[in-house]
Amino acid sequence: MLQAIAARAKAEAAKVKHAVGQAVGEIIDDAKVAAADFKEYRGDDDDDDAWSEDEDDAISDGELTGDVAIEDEDGEDDGEDDGGAAPGGALAALRARLAAEKDRASVERAEIEIARSAPAAPAPPPPVAVVASVAPPPPPPAARPPPPARQPPPPPQQQQQQQQRAAPVVEPASSRAGPDADADAVADAVANANAATERDAAVAAAVAAAVAAAVEREQLKAVAMLEAAAESGDNDVATYKDELNEAYAEIDALRRARNEVLQTASDADDAANDAEKRAAEAEERTRELEELVRVAEEARADAEARAASSATAAAAAAAAAEEENRPRPAAPNDDAVALEATRRRLDEVETALAARVETSQETERRYRAASASLAAAEASATELRAALSAAATENEKKEIELVRLRRHLLDMEEEDDTKADAVEEHVAAVEDQHRAEIGSKDVALKAAEREILVMREAMSAKDAECANLQLALECFNNEVDASERRVAEAAALREKNRALAAELAAANRAAVTAEEKAAAAAAALGVSERREADAKLAAQRAIGDASKARQALAASLENARHLMSETKDELIDKRIVSKLLATYFERDQSPEVLLLMASMLSLTPEQKTVLGPALRRRRGGGLVGGIARAPGRLLGGALGVAAAVASMPVRAADALTPEDVKRQTPGGKIITDQWVDFLLSQMDEEEDEGETSGEARAGAAGASA
Repeated sequence: MLQAIAARAKAEAAKVKHAVGQAVGEIIDDAKVAAADFKEYRGDDDDDDAWSEDEDDAISDGELTGDVAIEDEDGEDDGEDDGGAAPGGALAALRARLAAEKDRASVERAEIEIARSAPAAPAPPPPVAVVASVAPPPPPPAARPPPPARQPPPPPQQQQQQQQRAAPVVEPASSRAGPDADADAVADAVANANAATERDAAVAAAVAAAVAAAVEREQLKAVAMLEAAAESGDNDVATYKDELNEAYAEIDALRRARNEVLQTASDADDAANDAEKRAAEAEERTRELEELVRVAEEARADAEARAASSATAAAAAAAAAEEENRPRPAAPNDDAVALEATRRRLDEVETALAARVETSQETERRYRAASASLAAAEASATELRAALSAAATENEKKEIELVRLRRHLLDMEEEDDTKADAVEEHVAAVEDQHRAEIGSKDVALKAAEREILVMREAMSAKDAECANLQLALECFNNEVDASERRVAEAAALREKNRALAAELAAANRAAVTAEEKAAAAAAALGVSERREADAKLAAQRAIGDASKARQALAASLENARHLMSETKDELIDKRIVSKLLATYFERDQSPEVLLLMASMLSLTPEQKTVLGPALRRRRGGGLVGGIARAPGRLLGGALGVAAAVASMPVRAADALTPEDVKRQTPGGKIITDQWVDFLLSQMDEEEDEGETSGEARAGAAGASA
């Protein structure tokens, strides 16, 4: 049965391992499909940015950390991407796969709930081995008590042995209690195994639910990314690089999580294998115990049969002796012969009885040895059961820790997702503003180009008219000499020619003005491009200035630490001074406290003279004097700890408050109060020692006098 329990635990661990590996593999496959569709929508070169398992390994090893090169179909990274068709088919397939995953997760949860709510079928009790204890020779025959209700009926072999016995024998109390105790132990082991199986199922359900939630969240994120890409149609190269890097980072995190889960499942599998081996060993020991019990039962039945035959033989011998000892008329010689025969028969019976007694003693020794081996085997089986229970407990703790870590990982992923969404919204707003500005400039540029085209068409028409007029003028000049009657017409034509020339000059001036406007528009476009280049250069300079500022800040911090290390010997905590001043007045202006304050404050001789003769009564010496003369060194460590606490994050600083410090110190006192109390107690001890030494010197002087 223990082997069945171990095999069941191993199967559950393998099932959980397979489910987790499949779920994580599906997440990675979905991420790959989403990246491929997104890349196809961008119109990137699949040969340069193809996804492979080698790049997965490079990402997990930390090698692929830079920006991914993004090129157009012509093979050059010119900052502009060729737009492609939106991946509508891939998006629909991903949505269908998400719905199928949700349905499968709901079905699995329903099956787990049904399995947990259904009552577990009781396992059939294993055959209980009869434990025989060492007992003296069997007492007179008596009625055997009925077996316990939980004990199964004896095997046919034992029934035959019981039928072959001449008379039933009353078993000792310890022999009857053995099967019940073993049955209780087996029942407890079965209950523990069922409870462990239920716990394994609950943990597996929790892990499956967590993995399903992670799969659903990642798929929703991929769908949202594809929908946003399909709706916006953004072609910004930097945004695409950031999205690809984030996708790689998420896949790396999922791969690490999968490795952790697989490692935990492997540990559970190893524990299940160990438990299975221990169960096999326990079953082997149980079979050996059953064999020893069977041998002991056979030896006991043999001994009982021999004892019964010996008793029958003794009764027959006694009856024969009585029959022989009856008085009967006979001759004197016949009586002597009968008495001699009776004596010989009695000697033979005694010899047979002695042989049977020796045989019974030998059987009893073998029975005792078998009982001792059986007890040792039972002790070993108990140890194996305890080891199996400890292994199951350790496995349960590991599974609970795994669930806690998975929940913590999910919480961290949610927080990271929230931050990433905020950053993406900000980037999208900036990009929209940038696109709006570029769109307005493009509209203005297109309007200027249309005006230039209109002006050029007008100039072409005026040029054609001028050419025609020039031809007509030549014809008129050739005909002036031929006909005078066309003089007036020629004069009119000249006037008209002058008017047309004026109009042509005006048209030329208008064309020049249009060309100047086009040149101004082109210059404005060049200025905007130069400003954009200058902005990029300014950003690079700002990055360099920021790095220099960080270096200067690090140098300033190092100088501050150096100055702090140089001046910390001259610092004294004001809380210690206030505590000493309060103690001075509490002790009725004790000169010891005043002397301690003077030593710690390093007063000059003039200041000590102003304080009065109280300081001359006693000079700081011994342990307290040495401690009081160097307060800065003793407080330097405290100040360093305070500086370290000040540099800690807010959460770490909030975790330890003055009330917590007071609660953690004995008596609710802070470190300054304990320090002052220590100095005062040391001064009192030195004063007592001084008085004791003075009395001793006075007694010695009186004795010498």
